[in-house]
Amino acid sequence: MGLRAVEASAWALTIAAVGVGIASNHFDLYRRIVWYDEILHLVTAFFLGVLVGARAHRTVFRGTRARLVRRVAVIVTVVLALGLLWELGEWLVDRWRGTTMSKGTKDTAVDLLADLAGALAGALAVSLLATRSRPHRSADARA
Repeated sequence: MGLRAVEASAWALTIAAVGVGIASNHFDLYRRIVWYDEILHLVTAFFLGVLVGARAHRTVFRGTRARLVRRVAVIVTVVLALGLLWELGEWLVDRWRGTTMSKGTKDTAVDLLADLAGALAGALAVSLLATRSRPHRSADARA
């Protein structure tokens, strides 16, 4: 599977995961299922890591010799920034609408740690895939 197909699949899965997360509030799944919030953060961040990574490898990193660590760090940083914006959004909704989406600093920290783990796994997976699928020049082609 090429990076374009991986990116398209990651878009669909990310949208589905976010949709499940939003719908879960209606069914009170965050309260009913232990660790539901953390699992959802982990899975969504994984899909986002794959999505951001596939796009980055097709555009930003294309033709570069950026090391794996640098590529993964960039992808994880973008996904963590998105996770932080999500947490800020929860906090703002709580303030404006009087909801209790944000359960405090511990909840936010655990959510961001789950985002970090998911982003790292997704970034590594897509970066390794991109490295494997990159055509290597043979010795004859370099001559």
